[in-house]
Amino acid sequence: MSFTRSRILGIVYSLLAAVIVFPHSCAADYISLTASTHSNIIVDTKQVNVQFLISNHGDEPALNVAIEFPRLTRQFTVSNSIAPGESITHTVEMTFDDFSISQPGRYVLPFRLAYQDANLFPFSAPYSVVLVYNHEPPRMLTMGFIGISGALRIDLRDSNRSVLEILNTSPDTVRIEDISGHSATELQLTLTPPDLPLELKPGEKATVPVLMKRTRGQIEGSNYGGQILVSGTAGGFHFVESSSFMAKIVGEPVTSHHASRVALIALAVIVLLGWFFQRRSAKGS
Repeated sequence: MSFTRSRILGIVYSLLAAVIVFPHSCAADYISLTASTHSNIIVDTKQVNVQFLISNHGDEPALNVAIEFPRLTRQFTVSNSIAPGESITHTVEMTFDDFSISQPGRYVLPFRLAYQDANLFPFSAPYSVVLVYNHEPPRMLTMGFIGISGALRIDLRDSNRSVLEILNTSPDTVRIEDISGHSATELQLTLTPPDLPLELKPGEKATVPVLMKRTRGQIEGSNYGGQILVSGTAGGFHFVESSSFMAKIVGEPVTSHHASRVALIALAVIVLLGWFFQRRSAKGS
């Protein structure tokens, strides 16, 4: 084998080895954003000032951080970057209408933290602003997924079907006005609630089929959480109850790292084939 041929093959093999290893080493390290909220209710003007405390507990900066309110179709830019170990505050001025406040009780407004890693790969984390107006109502409902003890935790390869059971454990008749899901954008959540509004007498139950599907692009091993929120009125108060779930992505994901690896492998093969046919052509002449 000539020196030139050995050198070319060495380059090709080195490229293939780098392609296999390098995408894993350049992947996002670790970002863990958490959010807490504090609300100040101004009754005279029917305003709610919500202060967000957002912290990065990971070892990589979170880029292009924003707060999204899916129910209101509104988004607020928080910061271009939150460094590891850094915490920042951000205040959003809202109104009673944003929370649909109509009477004393408990209200919940879902939001998401949206951000990107160093490769501009998007992530999101679901949270909620919890607000008590005038009086905290007693617990009205007990909720859980049928056949599951505690929060729903599943390994999600493609999709999962489950059923949420709602039980009226209060002494009052409850009027359920809304049943909705809140999750990271990386999950597709579909609920099939009964006709609303729905009245449940003490001890009565209702069920809600839940379909959870993964979207393309998640990194294997990632965990995505969320909640099913049930709200309504009972005993002169507004209430919101919730049931949590967590989905772990399993199976081979489709990511930008895999796409780049395939492209580089294809390039290496083309280079090798080009060299091979060039050598054959030279020998034939």
